[in-house]
Amino acid sequence: MQYRHFDNQAREYVMDRIDLPTSWTNYIGTGDMMGVFNQMAGGYVIYRSSEYHRITRFRGNGVPMDTPGLYIYVRDNADGDYWSLSWQPVGKPKEYYSCCHGLSYIRYLCSYSGIRAQQKLSVAMDDPVEIIDVTLTNTSQRPRDLSVFSYMELCRLSKTWIPV
Repeated sequence: MQYRHFDNQAREYVMDRIDLPTSWTNYIGTGDMMGVFNQMAGGYVIYRSSEYHRITRFRGNGVPMDTPGLYIYVRDNADGDYWSLSWQPVGKPKEYYSCCHGLSYIRYLCSYSGIRAQQKLSVAMDDPVEIIDVTLTNTSQRPRDLSVFSYMELCRLSKTWIPV
């Protein structure tokens, strides 16, 4: 069974199936800022040191999956239906789902209920900032009224935290 492949033209490692036998992670970052994310959007972000400067919480050995992460939710205000752009945490079957690991970025692509979506995670080259770029496209023939929400669980800061 093929779970993933290289896209040489885009220079990405692509996972088109969510039922991978194990978590597949990508490290993103430059300089002082770094993140680790998997194909379902579980992951964490650190500043300089994972021992003292974790920004978001991560349970790497969590059951059933390594959560939490950074999630983007979409709700259709007309009927109340909702989903997450990444596979987790909602886990609703989508018409299309893909996770693409690139050089210092990760893209989650999905299509659900007439909405095509992309969530791209990256880290700025010059600043210790994580960038979350979300694009939604209405592919249905009707106007849509959508709400977009984000979620991340912040890590409890240690006593040695030094502000930037």
